[in-house]
Amino acid sequence: MEDVIQERATAAGTSSCHVDKRRKPSEIVSAVRAEGIIQVLIGTLFSTVFALRVVGHVDKSVFLWPVSAVALALALPSWHLGWKRRAALQLAAAIGFLIGADVVGMPWWLASILTLLQCLDIFIGRLILGPNIRSFDDLKRQSNILRFVTMTVTVPLLVGILGAYPVSHFLNQPVLQTAVMNVLANSLGFAVVVPAALLVRNKNYLDLRKLLPPYTMTISLPTAVFVLVSSLVFWQDKGPFLFMVFPPMVIVLLIMGLEGAVFTSLALSVIGWVGTSHSHGPICLMKGTPLEHLLALQAFVWVCLITALPIGALLDERRRAERSTEQALREKSLLAQ
Repeated sequence: MEDVIQERATAAGTSSCHVDKRRKPSEIVSAVRAEGIIQVLIGTLFSTVFALRVVGHVDKSVFLWPVSAVALALALPSWHLGWKRRAALQLAAAIGFLIGADVVGMPWWLASILTLLQCLDIFIGRLILGPNIRSFDDLKRQSNILRFVTMTVTVPLLVGILGAYPVSHFLNQPVLQTAVMNVLANSLGFAVVVPAALLVRNKNYLDLRKLLPPYTMTISLPTAVFVLVSSLVFWQDKGPFLFMVFPPMVIVLLIMGLEGAVFTSLALSVIGWVGTSHSHGPICLMKGTPLEHLLALQAFVWVCLITALPIGALLDERRRAERSTEQALREKSLLAQ
């Protein structure tokens, strides 16, 4: 009897092994998706083609500012899982950029250099951020947001200066101007795209109702006012009214916190770029070339965002502390009864 039971157990184990072998390909695909490799490859490819084919042109590398930020944001949740996965994520980002550069017709030597710089962007950026920043909620802590702001300044300075000479040779423009262009564009890309991408990846924020804090005010009116004021400011040619965007931006920050900082930065980037590219707005009132106007716009949006991010994170941290205190007081009162 025991022999029969042992034979059945062995047969069951053998059949389960066969089942596991048949399921291995699907498990591999699921593992690759979970590690973010496919997302990094597709995200880098799409952002490269979009930046150089839809928004700009292959000879305007200033529009590449979202690419490294997209790759870093998509790689953040899986970066802590070991060196093999980090290498796979870096390889996926490199392949995505090379394919996108080939699609838009970028010279292979420039694409190779920019790929190396992008990998350096991701590696140093993740090294500065540390293991504690993997999601959007992690940015709502003061220590983490300070790390993030440090990363948005340090990495572009280092990588932008390294890539100044080859890019300036390709664009036939001064090295110093190219260095400033690279640093501003890369820094703005990290500051705008990384929080926005982490926000989109978080399923808890896909419902707009969950963006509302526990207050009676809603987000619809302040955000609409901010978009309206920003559009009027960047579509007029009468005066330097950039300061007009700050009052509605502060109100959005007070209501939405860090999510408000992400919204205002994205809205200001899009509205400002559309207006400035059509030779409207206060920035076009200054003397200079269209490239210099674009650099001035990037500097303005960067200053607004670097100011808004810590304020939004601090407000969220304070609200979280208030909710924890209220919960502790309620539990204490229940225990006292």
